[in-house]
Amino acid sequence: MSPINQSPIVLNEVMQLGDDERLQCPAELRRVVTWMEKRARRTLIAELVDPGYVRLRPEEHVLPSIEAVRTLLAEESDAITKLGVLADRYRKVVQQLDFRVRLTEPVLLFLEIQPGEQPFLLLQASAMVLEVMSLRYRNSLLSKFKAETTIELT
Repeated sequence: MSPINQSPIVLNEVMQLGDDERLQCPAELRRVVTWMEKRARRTLIAELVDPGYVRLRPEEHVLPSIEAVRTLLAEESDAITKLGVLADRYRKVVQQLDFRVRLTEPVLLFLEIQPGEQPFLLLQASAMVLEVMSLRYRNSLLSKFKAETTIELT
């Protein structure tokens, strides 16, 4: 939280996907995401939230919750289907030492990116999450929340 107004710090930046399907996180955003402060290779979980929108978190922060849901779903009559959806929704990706995140093909396709494309994406950082959005998804949010976020200037 910002000490001035006690609201969460949220920063975003438009970045282009590299030709190696890696996404660079700018230093300004890395300073906001607490787990990205240190130069380290780490496994992240990409949560496929909505087409064009993915949340990235460290594996160790997410795995206990995934395991708890997996245990509950295993008892249901349609367990195979739901367990498959759970496995599809939470995908492993890797943060490299240079802070770039290598996106896998299933994650790219969910972001509506075809292999080999190098589109621009919106990266949005808050304390525990790095969000990745297609520009189409980002534009839909700008339209959806226009009334609540437009500042009237006189």
